[in-house]
Amino acid sequence: MTDRFDPFIKQCLGAEYMEVPFEDLTISTATIDVRAHIDTGLNYEQLYYSLPVIPKKVYESISNYHWPEATVYAAKFENLIRGAPPNEETKAFKNSTMIWMWLKEKPVNIKVSSNNFHITGCKKLEHAAEAVRLLQGHIQLLSPPSGGNKVDDDGNGDDDSNSAVTSSVALYKNFPHALRFDVCMINYNFKLGVALDLPKFDIFTYKNFPKLVYSPYDQNINKTSMPMKCPVLSITYTINDNGQVSMCTAEADIEKSYDNVCKGYEVFYVMVNAFRDDINGK
Repeated sequence: MTDRFDPFIKQCLGAEYMEVPFEDLTISTATIDVRAHIDTGLNYEQLYYSLPVIPKKVYESISNYHWPEATVYAAKFENLIRGAPPNEETKAFKNSTMIWMWLKEKPVNIKVSSNNFHITGCKKLEHAAEAVRLLQGHIQLLSPPSGGNKVDDDGNGDDDSNSAVTSSVALYKNFPHALRFDVCMINYNFKLGVALDLPKFDIFTYKNFPKLVYSPYDQNINKTSMPMKCPVLSITYTINDNGQVSMCTAEADIEKSYDNVCKGYEVFYVMVNAFRDDINGK
């Protein structure tokens, strides 16, 4: 009887494993932190009330529609909800406002705190910069002039600047509110195209690449996937027995993060090639 984990041959397909150039892969998802200037003073609560949010009935009445960039279709603050969030049960983070906004290509989620933008759902690193650019456009429309000028929103002669979204904007290149872009997580998914014998692959990498990777394989009760870490590159792999692989890094620096996943992809196939040769007796 043929082993279901016949390392490089799927029983029904007899397929060779696939290796595509890293440049041809696309980011599955990325989460980016954008640090704001300490003197920006973002009032995330007022931002929740002030943003132009598409009404829920309007947004849900038009399905499969690609909304114009900068369209805000949902916002959450504490237990309050505006618009049509993807999951109304999702609780807003403390000390922040959650915003769902369309970019040119896709929607993203932005968690806005007093000095931070936490952006999830990016498919490109450029999406984080685009999200900040569009959101700052909203913020500037809702804010007084730079320098904290007196704001009289209610016409009673008092300074109401505390109710503004921000009372000061320190210019920083093309992103007045942005100080630094940091990676929280970048994830790539790819597939070998064949089944993989995880127990044998685990033993092989333990014996042949002990200084490069390690796997707490016994943590997986069902033995259908294997976590593997490459500490030197800050890479975590999740390898499934059907040949699906997820590769993730949490290196903060964007350029180093991209370099790490590129090298991590190469490292993975060095191990896979060596395993194949070992199975074939080469």
